[in-house]
Amino acid sequence: MDLDETLDWTLERMGRWGRRVQDERCAYYAPGSDLDQQLFANSHHSTGLVAWRALGTAGEHAGLAFYVTQPTGAVPTKPYLSLARATLLGAARALYVLEPDDAHEREVRTLRLLRTEAQDVLYVVEDAETATGVTAETKEDRKAAEDLLAECEAALKARNEKSWKIRETEMLKAVAPLMPPGSKDPLRSVMTVWRWGSGTAHARAWTWETDFEDEPSKVQFLVIWSNAMGLMEAAWDLWCKRRGDDTDITP
Repeated sequence: MDLDETLDWTLERMGRWGRRVQDERCAYYAPGSDLDQQLFANSHHSTGLVAWRALGTAGEHAGLAFYVTQPTGAVPTKPYLSLARATLLGAARALYVLEPDDAHEREVRTLRLLRTEAQDVLYVVEDAETATGVTAETKEDRKAAEDLLAECEAALKARNEKSWKIRETEMLKAVAPLMPPGSKDPLRSVMTVWRWGSGTAHARAWTWETDFEDEPSKVQFLVIWSNAMGLMEAAWDLWCKRRGDDTDITP
């Protein structure tokens, strides 16, 4: 594809994700499918839930950027880098969970992500208790997070797993090769946007010195968004492959 064709493809996919996250059919996966892997006896957590919430969060960010760009042609570079960072990460989380053909490995990867999420919730609870003191609500939230953390660790131990977590950067590097065919140097492209997006989201001074914003608007847009949407489409293909339902759900 030439520059304009790639631009059209990227914008179309961003708009499509803005619609997908609003369509309940897209979030559906069939009972007994690869995504219907219940991880604990008394919990709603499953591989499908973790994967779709990652895709849904990423899709909302991409959809927002579409609704800004499509009618105006505007390319607000710094906000877009932050939005693309969230999209990249959501796509990576989904791909990390969905990619293995082996059900055991999908469960292990999902457990790693949930264990980290439980720890994150505990940090939120600790901040709340520091600010307002211990309340009935924080006690309930703490217990739920501690229970989930304990369940994840017990499940990983039972599966003889020595690695109980994965860092976001490691995860992005692992899924970058899953970009659609024809992607140029996917690892470098994904990691460049990830680093720029992370620096921008954290208001780093060095992000003002890259000369990236001197590039033509089309180039900036494609550098930021084409890689993110490539990963999103790779994740969507795997989602559809594993959801156990052949209904046409292209919104």
